[in-house]
Amino acid sequence: MFSMFPSGRVGIALLCLRLSVIATLLLGTLSSTSASQSLTWAIAILSLSLFFGFATPISASICCVAEIYLLFATASAMALCVVMSALVALALALLGPGAYSIDARLFGRKTVVFKNPPR
Repeated sequence: MFSMFPSGRVGIALLCLRLSVIATLLLGTLSSTSASQSLTWAIAILSLSLFFGFATPISASICCVAEIYLLFATASAMALCVVMSALVALALALLGPGAYSIDARLFGRKTVVFKNPPR
């Protein structure tokens, strides 16, 4: 599912991307007048999943779809912000979670040790 889990500055940048997607998604949901309570709870659970980096490509893809839904549910003044947030969520879905996530712990780099065959 993931080709690599970068750490260091790149890993921190991916963590910042996850946090920015969460913030804009929550702000868009709270400012939307058409959001039901069940949708708000679903967005909160999705945000927690994205915060901890669990199933990041799937969570970020769902966030991108939710942002597009919010684009049609909010006022036109926030349309540019919502579009930009949807693009950031799409980029995060394509880039992956980074080293500072649950996905990295579950699916991260493994060490393969070859034993010398007996002679």
